[in-house]
Amino acid sequence: MWIDSGRPWIVIYGILLVLARQLTLVFAGCAIQPDANGHVDIPSSWTSIGYGAFYDCTSLETVSIPDSVTSIGGDAFSGCTSLDSIVIPKGVQSIGINAFYGCTSLTSIIIPDRLTSIVDYVFFSCTSLTKIILPEGLTSVGTHAFYRCESLTSITLPEELTSIGDAAFLSCKSIASINLPMRLTSIG
Repeated sequence: MWIDSGRPWIVIYGILLVLARQLTLVFAGCAIQPDANGHVDIPSSWTSIGYGAFYDCTSLETVSIPDSVTSIGGDAFSGCTSLDSIVIPKGVQSIGINAFYGCTSLTSIIIPDRLTSIVDYVFFSCTSLTKIILPEGLTSVGTHAFYRCESLTSITLPEELTSIGDAAFLSCKSIASINLPMRLTSIG
């Protein structure tokens, strides 16, 4: 156990736990080991899924995220090649860079209405993602956000969208057309 800046840190076999009143940060390859069916139930005491929490957890197929979670950190599920679907709770207000990068089995995702931006590289190389409906309050889509989502055939852009970053939909070769919203002022 180490103490730095007044906070105790415990490192157990590559897992970093920051002790606080409520667990908000977990960093590991598989912060919680999936059960025999490849499923993880994230505890309701969690308010965020920290940076890299399930990074390269290739045995993870499904995950239940409780309503208590308000943010998903960068690389949280990056490289989870068996993850096939996810429902992000309505309370989630931010999703970090690369959060679902390389989730090659991910076919569907439900994004909550409270999310106002999709940052860079969030769904980069989710090659099995076929359809996504973006929430009405979304105003920006970041650089390479959906790059190499090769199976993506349908995407609905909300009317509030004002900005699309560089190469946001590059190599999405299955999309035949996209209807651009009237308020869109910037395309990378």
